[in-house]
Amino acid sequence: MSSSRYLMCLIYLILCVATVCLQIFIHFDDSNHCSNIPFHKK
Repeated sequence: MSSSRYLMCLIYLILCVATVCLQIFIHFDDSNHCSNIPFHKK
């Protein structure tokens, strides 16, 4: 019973980490290449 809840929590945690890693990767990619991409402007 608790294993499915643990699996859901693990998947949620992986999704959160993946989202943060993607944000960091996009940020570094933007600042490193300095290309004029129309989206992701701050």
